[in-house]
Amino acid sequence: MLKSCLVFLFIFYSFSSSVLGQVILAEEAQEMFDDHVKQSELLKVPLPSDNRVIKDYKRFKDYRKNHLAYNWRITSYLWKENVLGLKDVSKGQILTKDVCMKMIAEFKVPTTGSKKDEEEKRDFDKCSRSFSDYAVINFDDGIQLYKELILKIATAKKDKWTYKDSGKDDFNPRDYQLWGTLAPITMFYSVNYEELNYTKEEHEAIQQYIKNKAMIDRLDRDGNRSRSVLCNITNPMNFWGKKHKVNNCGSVRLRFAAAELALAIVMQDQDLWAKGLWDLDYTLSMIEEEGFFVPLSAKGCKALGYTWDTSKLFSLNVEMLKLADFNLLDYKTRHGKTVAEAYEMLFKQYEDITISNHIAKKGIGANSCGRKPYKTHEEFEIQEFGSDDPDQIALAIKEGWFTNNHEDWMNWSIRFVSEKHPEWLKDKYTLRDIKVYKQMSTYYFVQPIEIFNANVMSESHSIWQGKLKEYALQIENKKIEVASELYIFKIEGETFNLKIDEIDYFILGAAGYTLERDKKYLHPWQLHKAIINSNLIKKKGKHHLTNAFNTLVFKQGETSDQRLVIHLDDPTLEPLKRHSDSLQKKCGLGEEPDDVKLLSKWGWLSLITKTNNKEKAQNQQCHYDYFKEADDQQAWELFQAVLGGTNLILEFLETNVEL
Repeated sequence: MLKSCLVFLFIFYSFSSSVLGQVILAEEAQEMFDDHVKQSELLKVPLPSDNRVIKDYKRFKDYRKNHLAYNWRITSYLWKENVLGLKDVSKGQILTKDVCMKMIAEFKVPTTGSKKDEEEKRDFDKCSRSFSDYAVINFDDGIQLYKELILKIATAKKDKWTYKDSGKDDFNPRDYQLWGTLAPITMFYSVNYEELNYTKEEHEAIQQYIKNKAMIDRLDRDGNRSRSVLCNITNPMNFWGKKHKVNNCGSVRLRFAAAELALAIVMQDQDLWAKGLWDLDYTLSMIEEEGFFVPLSAKGCKALGYTWDTSKLFSLNVEMLKLADFNLLDYKTRHGKTVAEAYEMLFKQYEDITISNHIAKKGIGANSCGRKPYKTHEEFEIQEFGSDDPDQIALAIKEGWFTNNHEDWMNWSIRFVSEKHPEWLKDKYTLRDIKVYKQMSTYYFVQPIEIFNANVMSESHSIWQGKLKEYALQIENKKIEVASELYIFKIEGETFNLKIDEIDYFILGAAGYTLERDKKYLHPWQLHKAIINSNLIKKKGKHHLTNAFNTLVFKQGETSDQRLVIHLDDPTLEPLKRHSDSLQKKCGLGEEPDDVKLLSKWGWLSLITKTNNKEKAQNQQCHYDYFKEADDQQAWELFQAVLGGTNLILEFLETNVEL
């Protein structure tokens, strides 16, 4: 058993030079101490002096609360029976917050993979997924849930998170879930360290609890199966399910390593940091000489889904090492391939998983669908989404469930893409332009892109800083372009304010105004509706231009616009009405009350003096330009008067005409 990490003094023989230095190695690294260990740059990486996993926590919260939460998957299943009819029940209980809290805190995971026990395991997984989903869609309450859960786990009088032997030569879910779930919980704790707001004593209890468990675990049990040999990291292709303890070098250890590194940073613990580095290097040693990550490529008919998860797990570790200013992407693993090259191979597998069928045929963990790999990529996709129904497949394609483009992959591998394939980001200017991956998994409760997003803007050499400047310049240039195009408006932020000369006087005629009384024609959006008899007067030198304005008008409601709507049937507006057909051809015809097209097929004309809708502003500009160029002085002067009088007319309506 691994008892501790010790200070080991030795001479490193690197590719370029030899240096004398003090390096902390995990006990397993000391035991192995072969040429790779001696030369490994990864095992030499010093613990970061800053104890924050998240450098800009405000940015982290904003991304999760205001971006992830609004783009998340269906969460109607939370804390009740599934609306799709799936029974989310454990021993007759609906999986409420309280039920799930107890189930996870007490580690209610069976020890066998029997059909009966499988239902209990599924309930545990559903509860775990419910916690992680809830912490996205309701961040503040989710933090409180995890705060209670983590403290319950760490301070229980009797430790419930322990391995139990089933006495059977079979898969033991309890062994798999121990670190498979505790690792992402640890990462969640480390990422949200300050937000969880524990007392100093509570923090110490939690940290010591997890560290003590981590320091003694080699992931060498493999449940109760009779496999007797640890992974052969010196020969990854020798990996066989009947022989090797597969969790010793698979997804669990990748989660475990990232969690150890994160907690070590928070604790500023050198020993735990060294342990995490070894667990990471050990797992990366299963990248074979072509660049395939063997443990998760070896999953038979399930290989596609597992390779998808590989890039996410790689990425969590990439982010942890970046905190130590070490670029894991460029690290040459035991068999000669860099981590970046392993990513490249993953992307090739995403396009065509059958290129790794020579590894998939090992059939590890694929009993449910047959150990043999499929012959086509499409068959792998059908297996991944659980249906051979053509209608279901068509829906999956329509909804984008089949990952047949790089959008999801860019999310999973964001630092790799940013540094190695910036050309894929040519139309992306902020990280919110990267497609949201709409779910967590049992593998992680914080997405790698969340960590990347929170930290990358503090890094001196990031393409996203340049992209942000480029984006800001584009926005400014766009504003200049729009301002030139929409010259009758003054643009303030996202608001378009009309800036043409207003009329000087709005004077009621002898008839004043009369209310629209026919309820058949009075709609909720027609505010202050009335027939107005008035004159619009504009000073012009020593003279006054007077335009009669007698028509049915109202203020457009159910909108934030300043929008006056007038009817063109009155004879005083005939100069405008006679242009209706030509105006429609140039600027379009509206169908709905608040249409962006301001000329309605029902004989109404809208005039806007304030809007946040660019299309409406463009249509108003179109009307203005039409009458200006129409070679009809009478219509042009009348249109200017009506548009320039809009604010005064609206003010009059709002002040004098009852709703």
